[in-house]
Amino acid sequence: MSKAYRKRGTPETVPVQGDTSQQNALQPVNQTNGLLSFFQGAGNWLSERYDATTQAVGNFANRSGQAAKDLWDVATTTRISRNENGFSAQVDLDEVFDVLPNLFDIDFDREKSSNIVTIDFKDNGSIHIKAASIAINRAKHENIDIGGGMLSNIDIFVQQQRNGLLPTVDIKKSQVEVNIGDVVGENIVYHSDYGPVKADSIKLSNLTLNSNGEQSPFSEMGQGSANFAVDSAIVSGVDTSFVQAQEISVGKVKGDMGPDGGKISTATASALGLGYQGSTSGRADLDRINASFNKDATGQTHAKIGAQNASVSDLHTSEGSLDSANVSELALSGTGVKDIHLAAKEIDASGIDTANLDLESVNVAGLQSDIRGGDVSASVDSGTFSGLESAALSVGNAAVSNASVSKSGSDFSGAVSAFNATAVDAQGLDVQAVALTDLNA
Repeated sequence: MSKAYRKRGTPETVPVQGDTSQQNALQPVNQTNGLLSFFQGAGNWLSERYDATTQAVGNFANRSGQAAKDLWDVATTTRISRNENGFSAQVDLDEVFDVLPNLFDIDFDREKSSNIVTIDFKDNGSIHIKAASIAINRAKHENIDIGGGMLSNIDIFVQQQRNGLLPTVDIKKSQVEVNIGDVVGENIVYHSDYGPVKADSIKLSNLTLNSNGEQSPFSEMGQGSANFAVDSAIVSGVDTSFVQAQEISVGKVKGDMGPDGGKISTATASALGLGYQGSTSGRADLDRINASFNKDATGQTHAKIGAQNASVSDLHTSEGSLDSANVSELALSGTGVKDIHLAAKEIDASGIDTANLDLESVNVAGLQSDIRGGDVSASVDSGTFSGLESAALSVGNAAVSNASVSKSGSDFSGAVSAFNATAVDAQGLDVQAVALTDLNA
C-alpha cells in the first residue's frame, strides 16, 4: 500500500567535502509556479546528486568507500544512463516527493501504477519528461483537494537556453509543451473566494498545453503566452454555491491566452440537470462557441462571447416554466454587468407558463439590446406569438414589426411600426382582428 512521503532506509554516509547535494535536496522548492516548480525541483535534485556522485567517482583513489555509497544511494532511487544527446533518468515519484516535502501533500497509488517517470536531460538544455501513467490516492495543493486520479500517456517537453549540462527550468526563457492522453480525477474540491467548487469526477481526453515565456500552463498569469486544446471534457456532480449540474461536457476546446487577452472556442457544450439560484433545466446545449477578451490601456477587460446556436429545455424558475427555447447566432459583449450588448438573429420559445400569463409559442427576429449603466434599450425587427392567455386578455395570434423600447432614469418610451392581432378577447370584448401602425409612447 502506498504511503505519502515514504522514507526508505539508507546507510548513514559521511558527506564528501564540498558536496552539498544532501543539504540542497532537502531545501523547500519555490512554490509560486505550481507544477512547473516540481520539474524545477526534480531537475535540481537529480543534477546535484549526479554531479556529486561523478565527483566522488573521479576521486575514487582517495574516497572509494564514499563513492560506492553515493552510487548505491543513486542506484536505489534513480536509474541514470548517458546517451549521445545527454543522459536519461528514471525517477520513482515516491522518492522525488521525499525530497520535495513542501510542494504537494500527495499519496501515490502503487496498486494502479508504478509511478515511474523518465526524464531526458539534453545537452542543448532541453528536458523531456515521459510517463506511461501516474496514479494517486489523494492530493492537496494550495486551494485544491483531489480524492484520487490517474494520468495516462504523459509527455512534457521543456526547451530553453543552455546553462550547463543540467540547466534548471527558467520560466522566463523556457518553452513548455504538455501532452496527456487521459486525465481522470475524483472527488475534487477547489476552495475559491466565493465558496467551495466541487465535482464528483472529471475526465479529459487528449489534453495539450504549450507555453512561451513566463506564462507557463502551471504558473500565474504573467508575461508570455500559452495555448491549450482538449478533445473532450466531462465533469460530473458539479456543486457550487450558485450552480449545480449533474453533468457538464464540452468537445473540441481550444484557447490562446496572454497577459493582455486571449480567446477560447469549443465545438459543443452541454449541461444536464443544471441548477442556478433556484432555477433548473433538464438540458442546455451550445454549439460553436467563441469567446475573446482583452485589456485596454486602463486595465479594463473587454469580452465578447458568441454561439452559433443555444437551446434549453424543461426550464423551471420561481417565476414560471418553459418547455423549450432555441437561440441562433447569439452574441454578447461588454466590459461588465453595467455595460452589455446582446444580440440574436432569432429566438424561438414554446410552452411558456408564468403566474400572470401563458404563451403557446413566441418567435423574435433581429433582437438588439443594450445596458449602459442604468439605461436600458431593446429592439426587434419582427416578432410573433400565439396562444396568449391571461386573466384580463387572450389573443389567438399577434405580430409586430420594428418594435423598440427604452428606459433612461425615470423616462420610458416605446414605438411599433405595425401591430396585428386576431381573436382578441379583452374582458368580454371580442375583436376578430386588430391592425395598428406607427404606435409611439
